[in-house]
Amino acid sequence: MRLAAIRVPGLPSLGWVATIQRGEPDVTVLHGDMVETGDDAFVAGVWDGPFADFAVTEATTLMGSGGRVTDNAVTFCNATHPFDQIYSVRADDAVHVSNSLPLLLARTDDGPDLRYRRYRADRAKQLWRGSVAPPASLPTHNGREVLAHLATDLVVGDELSITVIQKPAPRAPQDFAHYRAMLAETLHRLVSNGTDPLRFQPLRTLTTISNGYDSAMASVLAAEAGIRDALTLASQGSQADSGQGIGEQLGLGVKALAGDAWKQQAGEFEIEFAASSSGPVQFPLVALDEQWRDSMVLVGSLGDDLWDREHGELEEHLSQPGSLMFTPSCVHEFGLRAGIVFVHVPLIGAVHCVDIWRITKSAEMAPWTTGSDYDRPIPRRIIEEAGIPRGSFATHKYASAATSMDESFGLDTRADFQHFWKSAIRAQPAMRGIWYRLEGSVITPFVWRTTSLLRKLHAPRRIRLRMRWWSYHQSLPSAYQFHWSVLRLIDRYRPEIERTLARNIAPH
Repeated sequence: MRLAAIRVPGLPSLGWVATIQRGEPDVTVLHGDMVETGDDAFVAGVWDGPFADFAVTEATTLMGSGGRVTDNAVTFCNATHPFDQIYSVRADDAVHVSNSLPLLLARTDDGPDLRYRRYRADRAKQLWRGSVAPPASLPTHNGREVLAHLATDLVVGDELSITVIQKPAPRAPQDFAHYRAMLAETLHRLVSNGTDPLRFQPLRTLTTISNGYDSAMASVLAAEAGIRDALTLASQGSQADSGQGIGEQLGLGVKALAGDAWKQQAGEFEIEFAASSSGPVQFPLVALDEQWRDSMVLVGSLGDDLWDREHGELEEHLSQPGSLMFTPSCVHEFGLRAGIVFVHVPLIGAVHCVDIWRITKSAEMAPWTTGSDYDRPIPRRIIEEAGIPRGSFATHKYASAATSMDESFGLDTRADFQHFWKSAIRAQPAMRGIWYRLEGSVITPFVWRTTSLLRKLHAPRRIRLRMRWWSYHQSLPSAYQFHWSVLRLIDRYRPEIERTLARNIAPH
């Protein structure tokens, strides 16, 4: 096999879609401006190895995705965390693979099935099970089956055989010193990889920082790795969660941004967020689009589930069996379009979460254990040993970047979705259409009101969580935000793909 990479104007900067046609020697990869290509490999992101080697298949930490072609197969590499996925589909005697579901569907002239409502629920259940879950099967309008692959790699042979393989993993940390060294060394390699001058477009570097544990700890390691810029978000106009003081003590240049600044941002970013997640989303990160395109941005995703002393939701194989919200996944399509590689620092080596939790509970961490409800000894030790005094950070938990998607759409976006929702109802069989109207107008509001009441009455947590899970991932009309947003992105990408294929541009 041979790699035939074609840069396509108008595609997401970090987006790619590959086609392996039976009987053809070339693996054709249509890609955006920020995808790096070599003689036999391509990558949209950063990994823990020298950029010049392009050894993306050997990476034990990959923030993004890529692939490598050999004589008789091509290996597609997924991120080493669960929030960026790759997708595959068989169509017209070919296998197509992409890091964007809308891009994959645009390439195959397909779309979501309007009679299937469970896309969000299926993806959420896959995240519950982690990398050992089978690929999620997503039906399409044309009767195909798209497979969503989570934290695993994919090998496609020249006869279109498909094999799912586990990703390489780093060594399990033995104690705090080993774990801290792994975090610091890996992050240093990621930064070196992303800023390498051999890249077609070297990435700028930025860390996010707050007054809590996770992004503050990431910023300590960022400063050690040579990053000098930081962005802090205030809680909807309040400065309570600002990381300005911590950043300045670390020698970082900190830009403060109001947490509601995204409301003045132009564009259709709501569509990109709706296509990637359900439940709360991180709309404040849209501010990065204005000044920090073509960057790698450090974030503290899932630190609460990995480092909390009472053991959070993250378990073996990156599974999250008790989680309702998969907020970090919401930035996937936005990041692809804006050319932003999100580096989820807590997820470096997180496949060894059981060993990390053992270190958290170990005797050596006792001096950094507070015994409060907001207790994360590992990040506390790293932050305090960097010279940040106890009492000046992590006194309260704010979650300033989380925003309700349903309540945050602009007027034009809301009107467009409502128009689509009416057309989706008309696409259903008669009785199902009647039920959809009833559920959307009566049952969903009733469930939300009941959930709020049960919380006030301290009803059993299991019941409240089940109702909230349904509301986030399966309720109507919210579940159809997925169909709507994916179709809007397909409309954005399909003309660019068709023009490129019609011109039959030679690979560069």
